[in-house]
Amino acid sequence: MRWVIGVAILAGCGRIAFDPLGGSGGDDTSGGDGSLSGDGTTVTDDGGTGSGAPQYVTGGSGFRFNSATASVTVPAISGTDLAIVVVIAWTDGTSLVSNVTDTNGNTYAIAGGQIASGGLSQVMYYAVLPSPGGFTLDVTFTQPVPTAYLKVAAYQGIDPTLTLINANGANGTSATASTPNLAVTGPAVLVAGSISSGTAAGPGPGYAQRTASGGGILQDRYAPTGGSYNATAPLTGTAPWILELAALRPR
Repeated sequence: MRWVIGVAILAGCGRIAFDPLGGSGGDDTSGGDGSLSGDGTTVTDDGGTGSGAPQYVTGGSGFRFNSATASVTVPAISGTDLAIVVVIAWTDGTSLVSNVTDTNGNTYAIAGGQIASGGLSQVMYYAVLPSPGGFTLDVTFTQPVPTAYLKVAAYQGIDPTLTLINANGANGTSATASTPNLAVTGPAVLVAGSISSGTAAGPGPGYAQRTASGGGILQDRYAPTGGSYNATAPLTGTAPWILELAALRPR
């Protein structure tokens, strides 16, 4: 049997919540309409808004308990050279994600690898979106999971052929989640996602928070030059966490 996680409300499928996004936010605890919204924020750490600068387009998050079948509807996205990052996190250490698909037939690939620790698991996926448009996104697990969290963010101005530069991740128990340094060649959009048994306190220095759920956040920043970068995510107290970082290449 296949189990699918998503964030649209389906009759008789248990509690689901969704957070339409226009900036930062706390843990996702209220119901929503299953749509995504964004603010077109330029992804830079210095206020630059050059015509070729990559932009955050839209994003959001949701969760469900003991999921059966659900989906998240992503409305039409405008822009060129589009890419989407999906952070999938869940509260057990044995289940796996077996498939990520959408109704437009886009191909999703793992950024880095799955991390399991302290009864938590997380994996990041990304996909190039060849053309603007809306779609429904589904994630399939190998078995039902107690609680699953899905965070997504879409960007424009991303290289469609060499999309992922590098990725890494880490886990631990502390009041601040932190990844190892990630080697980046040339400019990059850095996207980090986390889960924890505690509560996220906000983004790390230099990062903009896009959405939050499952004690973790999705955050991003622009690295204008090559070098070594990491991501941090403070918590409100000491707790187990997983944090992953992916670097996307701008056009």
